[in-house]
Amino acid sequence: MTEAEAVFAAEVARWRATSWDELRGHLDDAVAYEVPGETGVGYQFEVLVLWDDPREATTLRVLITGDDGGGWKFSSRRMRNDSFLVAPDGTFVGE
Repeated sequence: MTEAEAVFAAEVARWRATSWDELRGHLDDAVAYEVPGETGVGYQFEVLVLWDDPREATTLRVLITGDDGGGWKFSSRRMRNDSFLVAPDGTFVGE
C-alpha cells in the first residue's frame, strides 16, 4: 500500500468512526483540511455531509475526496473518492 492509499484509508476510517450527531454538525458545510504524510507530501481532503434523502432527513451521506496536490499516482492521476451512508443509530446503510 502506498503512502497516499494509507493516508486516504486512515481518513475514511476516521470519518466512519465519527458519531451520527457529530457528522450532522457538519451538515451542508464542507470540511477542508490537509494531512501531512511521513514523506512530507501534504494530502488535501474535503468532506461533505448531506441528507441522503432530504424529505426524510434521517440518513446522512458522507462524501470524502482526497488529493495529494499532484494527482493520486495509484489512480490514473485522479482524485480519490469514497462515501458511506449512516443512520441515526450509527449503523451503515447498504453494507
